Amino acid sequence: MKAITRRPAADAPPPARRPVRWGGRLLSVAAFVLAASILVPSAQAATGDLRYDGCIGDLAGCTPTSPAGALDGAAAVAVTPGGTDLYAASHTGDDVSHFRIDPAGNLTFAGCIGNLAGCTPVTANALNGAVGLAATPSGTDLYAASRLGNVISHFRIDSAGNLIFAGCIGGLAGCTPITPHVLDNALGLAVTRDSAHLYAAAFLGNAVSHFTIAPLSAARH
Repeated sequence: MKAITRRPAADAPPPARRPVRWGGRLLSVAAFVLAASILVPSAQAATGDLRYDGCIGDLAGCTPTSPAGALDGAAAVAVTPGGTDLYAASHTGDDVSHFRIDPAGNLTFAGCIGNLAGCTPVTANALNGAVGLAATPSGTDLYAASRLGNVISHFRIDSAGNLIFAGCIGGLAGCTPITPHVLDNALGLAVTRDSAHLYAAAFLGNAVSHFTIAPLSAARH
């Protein structure tokens, strides 16, 4: 004979839910899920997420610089390979600011160089409209592109991270001359990994220029 399977009546109550023990108390499955959702901590920040840690500049709420306008129109930043120093180009201030980076990543303003009053001076107008920065992977030199001066300025980086103006190249009086207008509205800079070549993009010059960087031994002697 075939076994007969009995089906529960349509109006039969649902089977009782098996209780779950939580911290010595018996909870229903629904209560267990609710308790778990409350007691389990939220997920940690995902890799690459940002956490705001402050600012430096003349905006209310930021740590001020001296002179106050050193970061007006801040347009570009560059960090030394060792991660100990940061430089910022200021389009409106016509200068490059130097910051020291502590082990926690915080910045301390260490001075500026350029045409702004209170900064170490350079060739007149060489940093007018500074918008581009590139540090050599060797950590010994920094270059700044000037959108209004139409030049590239060269700085040596000393052992304390300070910038020493070493000259400029482009269409400005007092700088080493090159093909006329090729650096007009100079914006972007890039240095090769071996610190041997620099490339510059000029918006109004409609060109990318190539510069050879003298090796360390030749540049220092």
